[in-house]
Amino acid sequence: MASASTTDGPNADMHIADRTFEFASRIVNLCKVLDEHPGVRRTLARQIIRAGTSIGVHVEESQTAHSTADFIHTLETALKSARETRYWLRLLIATELIPKNRLTTLVTESEGLMEIIASILTKARHSQFEDFGDFLEAQSPSEEDSPSEENSPSVLNQH
Repeated sequence: MASASTTDGPNADMHIADRTFEFASRIVNLCKVLDEHPGVRRTLARQIIRAGTSIGVHVEESQTAHSTADFIHTLETALKSARETRYWLRLLIATELIPKNRLTTLVTESEGLMEIIASILTKARHSQFEDFGDFLEAQSPSEEDSPSEENSPSVLNQH
């Protein structure tokens, strides 16, 4: 389903809803650090927290969609939020507000989420299904897609 290059890490074998929740938790922790400094860091923290936490919100919301069109629309919004989050993370790196080595795993995870959500959307557009939660479960990576957990430090464990 998803290539190993963008789905590596300790969360690669998790259900997409759990994976986006874990990602949101890491985003919140990053924003706590950013919010300690007034000015640009605090301003960017507001953008990142909004985008980074909304991915999981939309994935959760899609599980109770009223129709296939609603399911697709909600996941498209999650995909847009993942892209926006990646943008803000890359901006933090480019402006050297946070060292690149502290954000690499978050950028990689945002790309992995984008790839998984895009894959779910492609399959949803070509499938007939009744239970959207079951559809998401069926689209989560299988064990053979799961990489090892080495080299995946948390953004805040590198103070």
